Amino acid sequence: MPKTVEKEPKVIFPSLFIRADLEIHEAYPVEAFAEASSGACDIEIVKNCNQFTGKRA
Repeated sequence: MPKTVEKEPKVIFPSLFIRADLEIHEAYPVEAFAEASSGACDIEIVKNCNQFTGKRA
């Protein structure tokens, strides 16, 4: 898995980071990514969802 948070300060363009709420937060650190961002970063958390199964809870 790429280390997105470490690379984020180099990205200066706007970003959209999406995570399903049932996923492992450490695998998709959207909050840390947005905080480290040099550009604007919007976060969307999809409720009752897990991308690995493709099903809603």
